[in-house]
Order: sequence, then C-alpha cells, then structure tokens
Amino acid sequence: MKLDLSDLWQDEDVLFVVLQRVTIFIWILAIVQFYAMELAPCSVVNALTMHGKLSAFISGREGVSFLMVPKHWFTFFYLVGFVIAAGMTVFFINVYSATATLQTIFATILFALHCWRRYLECLYITVYGDSKIHVAFWIGGMVHYFAVNATFWAAALEEKQRHVGSSKATTIALAFVLYGAASWLQYQSHFILYQLKLSMDKKKENNTSSSSSSEVALMRYPLPKGGGFDFCVCPHYLAEVGIYLSFAILTNWSISTWLLVLWVACNLSYTASQHYTYYLTHHFDELERRRLWILLPGLW
Repeated sequence: MKLDLSDLWQDEDVLFVVLQRVTIFIWILAIVQFYAMELAPCSVVNALTMHGKLSAFISGREGVSFLMVPKHWFTFFYLVGFVIAAGMTVFFINVYSATATLQTIFATILFALHCWRRYLECLYITVYGDSKIHVAFWIGGMVHYFAVNATFWAAALEEKQRHVGSSKATTIALAFVLYGAASWLQYQSHFILYQLKLSMDKKKENNTSSSSSSEVALMRYPLPKGGGFDFCVCPHYLAEVGIYLSFAILTNWSISTWLLVLWVACNLSYTASQHYTYYLTHHFDELERRRLWILLPGLW
C-alpha cells in the first residue's frame, strides 16, 4: 500500500493552531528578552549575547565565561536556515501546494537565498579572529532560524484560514524590490566591514614590533566609511529589517510574520544603539562631524 504524504497534513485546523501559537510564543518571548536587555543593560542576558567590540561594555561576563564557542560558528545559523528553507520550498510545492500560496513559496525561496548569501559571506568576507560567543547565544540563533521557517508554515495556513487571495502584482513586486535593495545594502556593508577588519589586522601586525602587546590590544575599532555607513552606523542591520519586512509583505502580513519582523527590528535596534554608544565613547568628534544616525537615516 502506497503512503500518501499529504494524508499526514489533512487536519490543518489543528496544525494551524499549534504552529501559530508556537511561533507567536517564540517571538513574544524574544521581544520580552529584548526589553530585559533594555531595562537591565548590565544583566547576565547582555553578558550572554554581546560579542566583539561591544564586549567592552559588559560587566559581569566573568561569571558566564564558560561554554564560549568560536564566533565563526555563526555559519551554522545560515547553513541550517538554508537547508530547512530549501526543504520547506520543496515541501510546499510537492506536498502542500493546495495550502501554500505562490507568495509563501516566494518567501521561503527568498529566505533560502538570504541564508545562502550570508553563509557565503561568512566563509569569504568575514574576519572572525579569536572572537568568541556564548553557547547560549549560539543556541538562540539556531532556534531563530528554525522558528523563521515554522513562521512561514504558519503564515501559509493562516492565509487559507482567512481565505486570503494573492496580492496585487505591484505588492509582490514591491516585496522583491525591497528584498533586492536590502540584500545589496547588506552585502555592500559587510564587504566594507571586511576590508576595514583586514586593514586593522595589517596595522596590528605592523605595530606589533614597535608597540607593546597591551597597546596593540587597545587599538580602537574605527568608524566605518562608505556606502550606507555614510548615513548611519549600522546599515547592515537596517538592511536585515528590510529583508524580513519583505517576507511580511509576501505572506500577507500574517500575525506570526509581523511578530517576527518586530522581534528583528527590536533586537537590531538595541544592538545598533550599543554600536552607537561605542562610537560615541571612542570617536565622538568624528561621529558628530559626519552627523550619522543610529539606524534609520532622518529619523533615528
């Protein structure tokens, strides 16, 4: 007897309730964690999540210094995200085509492409050095990429529950244009950071012979220039929010996807403000002279 895989997903009402509630819970919990960092900037939460140059602002990290992993483990986020999104796309097309709209399939395809691009960037235009992240941060990142794909599934079911039809071609085109522009801005920003870090490493090598090890270690991270960095301190974070906003447009503004966008915006806004604080501390004059915004040029 041949097993029809589509039979496994016939009870869509139950599946919709489970997926929607699980994804909503995950994104609300993530947003609550954001407010915990905002209200208690020196908490253990910050010590677990901050890394790189922002580690200088963290107190109490000594208590959570165990279970640190190399920062290049970031690559697992995008590899796992890509594999699941690609599998989800095939699943939607071959098994779940009666429920998943073309727009939801577009969203999973674009997310897969996003993860693959970020994976390649991590391999070829990212300098990690000896930077570390806490394993709790790494686990949180893995949960994020699993949950994003579950959110697309919940969005597909929600569209059917609400009897939502396809959006206008102009709306779909807007999502694709936003995704493309944001992806380019993010790639450009990451490449600028890559060149900056290579330049820093070269300066450190040249100064090692003439300076003490402590002086070399205290070399300040410079304020990036060029591209989006001429307008705000974290254009790559602005681009990330734009990319996720394009997913929300494609999935017809489902509740789960909107919460996902809200979480990404809150999380990256907080991190961008930490970067701005770092630059205020170390490059106040240059920051004032260039009149840079934190994340959203002209507004914040």
